[in-house]
Amino acid sequence: ISILFGTGKVDSFLVGILILVFSILFPVAKLVSTQIFLGGSERVRKNKILKFFTFKSGKWSMADVYVIAIFMAYIGFQGILDNQLANLNMANESLV
Repeated sequence: ISILFGTGKVDSFLVGILILVFSILFPVAKLVSTQIFLGGSERVRKNKILKFFTFKSGKWSMADVYVIAIFMAYIGFQGILDNQLANLNMANESLV
């Protein structure tokens, strides 16, 4: 993530934020909220944000996999583009 932030490109920064949120912050928030819900009092269990992260956020659990897949596709696509553009820049008599 720090490498993505260090590049200074907007698209790398966006991918870094998505990886940070869905691979680190979201799973930790889900685990912490589940522990608070299980160990908390009845008043704590009525918190709507706590209930969301404990029970209704399961459908977002695969989001980190999708973010990593998008990131890997971006890296692969960028490599293919760089390779093809390098082939176009070669000095060839038929292209001149």
